[in-house]
Amino acid sequence: MQSSYNSSRSKEFYDHHARDRTYFYHVDLQGQLFLEDTMPKTIATSLKSHSFLRFFFGQLRPNPNAGKMSSLFHDYSYTSPCGSEMNYIKAADTPFVFSELKADDKGDWTLVTNAGQAVRFDPSHLAMSTATHRLYHWLQTKHVSLFALLRSQVAVEVSQTIDFRENGHHVVQWKGGQVPLTLDTSRPPLTAQHLKILD
Repeated sequence: MQSSYNSSRSKEFYDHHARDRTYFYHVDLQGQLFLEDTMPKTIATSLKSHSFLRFFFGQLRPNPNAGKMSSLFHDYSYTSPCGSEMNYIKAADTPFVFSELKADDKGDWTLVTNAGQAVRFDPSHLAMSTATHRLYHWLQTKHVSLFALLRSQVAVEVSQTIDFRENGHHVVQWKGGQVPLTLDTSRPPLTAQHLKILD
């Protein structure tokens, strides 16, 4: 699948900042990471080194200057510092994307991020955006806490557990019980403080 994202930056922009060891990246809706100026953006041109991805996303954090028009890179929501390098990241939705779902013989699920981090699925940590109807699951790392997007294929699998109701009070059917589906992705789930922080 090819990403439709195209940067408006010039080649000169990227070449100029590369001399200062400043680089720019894009994360698509499937969780694939690209250098922002890579064209076309396909599976073949995405960055795939497991060790690089784990380190890159392990360092990822909010850009303190995001939204500040006086800042040169205000339109990049995240950064990932790496020694003398500074990496700036834009995401089609969230920088972390749950790209894989694993089930064990006990019926427990584990979600795996595009950085290779494993998170135990918790129906009370599942959320849906009322604007896009995309599904998310809560994630906490050393530097970031957010509802991370579920890749479309994973979302289809997870949605099989959801009872979508006309009144909007959707519930997750899980292990014989029902858990209300959160529709607010702006606040952490009540039990988030008990989660282990991922490196």
